[in-house]
Amino acid sequence: MTNEELTCFEQKVREEHCALVTQCRAIRAGVERAAASHWQVEDTRQIAAALAQLRSEVREHFEAEESDGCMDEALALAPHMAGTARCLMRQHEALLASLTELTAKAQKVNAKAWPKLGEAIKYWIGVLLAHEQAEARMLQAAFNSDFDLDLD
Repeated sequence: MTNEELTCFEQKVREEHCALVTQCRAIRAGVERAAASHWQVEDTRQIAAALAQLRSEVREHFEAEESDGCMDEALALAPHMAGTARCLMRQHEALLASLTELTAKAQKVNAKAWPKLGEAIKYWIGVLLAHEQAEARMLQAAFNSDFDLDLD
């Protein structure tokens, strides 16, 4: 990979991760607002719509990671990270399945069930961000580059 290709790759990684983090933060804030408003219908509808959008973005993000050669390129430079990469890739299916389940519940659950669902959504966001942070650390090590990602 040339320096120019690496720079483009880094920019793409930053943009994708920034978009996911921004969506996750907005959903987490929406859950907090909804809780403060005692789970008003309009607030919960917004969360459900945001989860559906996030699901679409996460699916595309995972598909790109698995098919666009990103991991292959990283492993060509750092074959000792193959185990870590496989572990992270195996997490994609479970993460997407649990987000699909949360999205479905958000579209039909009543107000009484929202406090528990809100906590589950915030927990899932934390798991996704930890997963993305682990991927970023692996890619940074493989490419010997600092992607400067703000994931929390």
